[in-house]
Amino acid sequence: MGNLVYDFLQLVYPRNCTACSKALQKEEHVLCTTCFADLPWFSLGEMERNPAYLVLSSLYDLSIFYAMLRYADQNVSQRMIQSLKYKDDPQVGFLLGQLLGRRCKNKIAKDAVLLAIPLHSTKEKIRGYNQSEEIVKGMQYECLSWQITTTVRRKVNTVTQTKKSRAERWENVADIFEIQDMSELQAKHVVIVDDVITTGSTILSMIKCIMLANPKSIGVVTAASPSKI
Repeated sequence: MGNLVYDFLQLVYPRNCTACSKALQKEEHVLCTTCFADLPWFSLGEMERNPAYLVLSSLYDLSIFYAMLRYADQNVSQRMIQSLKYKDDPQVGFLLGQLLGRRCKNKIAKDAVLLAIPLHSTKEKIRGYNQSEEIVKGMQYECLSWQITTTVRRKVNTVTQTKKSRAERWENVADIFEIQDMSELQAKHVVIVDDVITTGSTILSMIKCIMLANPKSIGVVTAASPSKI
């Protein structure tokens, strides 16, 4: 009887794999088993050669830099991120956050404050949610002692970074954030969370902003990042 009900619901409200669009089985969620097995995890050595890590770590002493998945043309992680950002699929963000939380649980302070890269209010209204905040929710599900803050807001509505050169990306995000309540970050272990990090320009702008609150430490984690730019 259970299978009949599931089959009926699948007809009315189809559940398909985010990456390959194949119908999901009852026990599958967001990704089919095949696509989950194809997730392109970063190795430690690859992370240490990540272009964004090399830039950020040369400027700041980060408590953590963790990139979970390689982001490349048409791979599973790229299709997940595109679905999260452009296809109204926030559950993808929650799953990415759960996976990120499990892998970072022993690398991040138990009393850390998670801070998603904010969207400008105009862009968030159009999208309906902030994709990085969905990732943060999934992370906190894995470690309830982590706190979430949204005290940093994006004061400038920048244009998309996708087709910009590295120099243009740095210029596009200079001085775009501001802190609303310094006490939420002061003397705290702050962890910045993003969906995709490429050059690190947005993250650098965020770090400069957060430093004004004199946090105890700053770390950076991302669901995905290209292995080269």
